[in-house]
Amino acid sequence: MTKKKRSTKTKKKKVSKKVIKSTPLWKDRTIQMILVGLAVITFITFFPSLDNGFTNWDDQDYVKDNPYIINLNGASIKAMFSQAIASNYHPLTILSLAFNYQMTVLDASSYHWTNLILHILNTGLVFFFVYLFSGKKWEGAFVVALLFAIHPMHVESVAWVAERKDVLYTAFFLGGMILYLRYLDDKKVKTMVWVGVLFLLSLWSKPTAVTFPVVLILIDFIKGRNIMVLKPWLEKLPFFILSIIFGLITINIQSGSAIGGLEDYTLWQRVMFASYGVYAYIAKLFVPIGLSTFHPYPVIDQIPVIFMAAPFIVLVLVAGVFYALRFTKIIAFGFAFYLVKIALTLQFVQVGSAIISERYTYMAYIGLFMILGAGIDYLLSQKDPKYDIRKKAAIGVIGLASVVFAFLSFKQSDVWQDSGTLWNNVIKVYPNASTPYNNLGNYLMDELQDFEGAHANLTKAVELNPKYYKAYIARGQVYRRTKRYQEALNDYNYAISLKPEFSDAYNNRGNIYFEMGQDDNALADYAKVAQIEPNEPKAYGNSGAIYARKAQLSSDSNQRNQNFQLALENLNRGIQLNPGYADALMNRGVVHSALGDPNAAIKDFTANQRISKPNHLVLYWRGLEYQKLNQHQQALNDFNQAIALNPNEKGYYRGRAATHSALGNAAAAAEDQARGQ
Repeated sequence: MTKKKRSTKTKKKKVSKKVIKSTPLWKDRTIQMILVGLAVITFITFFPSLDNGFTNWDDQDYVKDNPYIINLNGASIKAMFSQAIASNYHPLTILSLAFNYQMTVLDASSYHWTNLILHILNTGLVFFFVYLFSGKKWEGAFVVALLFAIHPMHVESVAWVAERKDVLYTAFFLGGMILYLRYLDDKKVKTMVWVGVLFLLSLWSKPTAVTFPVVLILIDFIKGRNIMVLKPWLEKLPFFILSIIFGLITINIQSGSAIGGLEDYTLWQRVMFASYGVYAYIAKLFVPIGLSTFHPYPVIDQIPVIFMAAPFIVLVLVAGVFYALRFTKIIAFGFAFYLVKIALTLQFVQVGSAIISERYTYMAYIGLFMILGAGIDYLLSQKDPKYDIRKKAAIGVIGLASVVFAFLSFKQSDVWQDSGTLWNNVIKVYPNASTPYNNLGNYLMDELQDFEGAHANLTKAVELNPKYYKAYIARGQVYRRTKRYQEALNDYNYAISLKPEFSDAYNNRGNIYFEMGQDDNALADYAKVAQIEPNEPKAYGNSGAIYARKAQLSSDSNQRNQNFQLALENLNRGIQLNPGYADALMNRGVVHSALGDPNAAIKDFTANQRISKPNHLVLYWRGLEYQKLNQHQQALNDFNQAIALNPNEKGYYRGRAATHSALGNAAAAAEDQARGQ
């Protein structure tokens, strides 16, 4: 009997292949709750900033006196992308401010809302980046995002309108980093192209984004890519080229203003200042006290010991980071990220007049926060009961620190309410610094018309720094407005002796000569302004005003016409350089009126009123032009507004009387004629 051989073949079971789809991050319930919680906490923390106004710390250049945001059209957008504005190249930032201007003109509300919304967006992006970076560990990512959201050192970037560039560039920068993490997974060229697009948008928002390709190399390092070979560098070559181009553009723009001369300090002093910045920012991460929008340099012959010790403190920190590489890469990554983001603002080369600035930590702190977040993830991953106390202690410390930080940020947001609160805070922190007294004096003079208070603060500024030429110019303006012309001239002359090529001194001295009736001296000073800064609108606008006055006073018709033409040429040039030049528009309207062109005059007066606060004199003048065109109802509207603003001016009643008469309102005409006597 033969046995059947068993088949050695095993039957293969059919396994149904089910495609397991992962839930998109934004649909994950836990992540949704985290993002909502972060948004609410951030909004409450910075809520006081929504009621703030503008300050005289760069907000004039970015918004209040920025002609490029007034009319949002093809020409203005072209100008934003083709030239420097506010001493920098950041077209997307200016474009975003232009959108705010279209919404609320010079009501600061929309500007602050936009900054806060961008900060909330950035907080969410920080969470997503750290969450993906850490292998989808949400606890550490939450800690990093929370600290980023509420840290008091970040108030400056959020509550200051002029720092729109900070919150805007960060949004694109973080988006690019998140997409780069995806690229490391999918290796798709399309993904890398989108990374490049976000990088370019970040560069267009703030030139500091030039550090982006270096940050990508750091990500390569911690993700295990071999950065000692060419491939990681070659794939980022277009990014490095973009960085070099934008870097050169920025250096060219700022070489004459923001960047100081290397000869100002010795090499060792510059090393001390740069090292102090590295150390001070880290210290303020843990103990954010003495917050101020302005941190001045120390007196050169009285440099504190901490500055001298700073290079050695930094060496110890670097040594500690290298030692930590024996155990983990995250400390090296976080510290290197911090250094890369802070490096361009360290005062090895003097940039501006502050040794540190709180806004420079906005992105840089992410690296340091990530070290803390990784520590939290490590503790929570430990199952050994001996770690339980450490876990509770860490959570308790972070919870307490978060409450303190949020409270400090809430209070600091109120400091940015206006220029008065801002500079009084700086004076409280640095009572011997001259800059805050100068800026407070300007605020009291320009906004509150408190000339006595302005004079006291500006005098204090020059007492603290006898070579502070800007304070002499500002004090000269106080003297001018109080008709103390000789004292004004003395201050302007001294400012010019300190800084012979500073155009503002000549412009202001020219204004004094203008008010004193010394037209030739005024024209000479305005010509000097144009020589120093050929694209300074005031040089031409003020010259145009003088030629207009000379024409009106001239008895010779040929000389009169010649001066009117010179006035128009100069005023046209000033308005071409600054389409929002309100005074030049008003003066050109006067010239058009004198030359018998009421339509052109009305157009200029209307443009002036669209830009400036309602001006009773301009409204009266426009009413007279409407009368010439027999547009009596429009004339009546203007006279009514002029009288409402200044009911004591008799000439306005006489103008309205003529309009009432033309409209057949005899009783109203008679009443106004009587009031105008």
